[in-house]
Amino acid sequence: MISLSENVKKKISGKTKAAMLFGFFPEETAKSIVRALSTEEKDTLADEISRLESYDMTTIQEVVEEYLSFMDNGGFGVLKRGEDFARGLLEGQEEA
Repeated sequence: MISLSENVKKKISGKTKAAMLFGFFPEETAKSIVRALSTEEKDTLADEISRLESYDMTTIQEVVEEYLSFMDNGGFGVLKRGEDFARGLLEGQEEA
């Protein structure tokens, strides 16, 4: 498992890491993600992106590696939200 430096763990919030990663997604993927977010989540993401500082390549690499490691391990949280999201979409569709 990839271990982030103490500097990255302590100084970069999860929201900031998400904003950093967002810049790596292709435009259509980013748009799809934004469409799935709540208004509050969109506002938070926009705020974080607008406040992004300049980070050195080592820090960026560690954040990307943390994300890839997370996804390789099943993306806990992402899967749960996805399941909840899917159930919400399907509610009331039985009679349609």
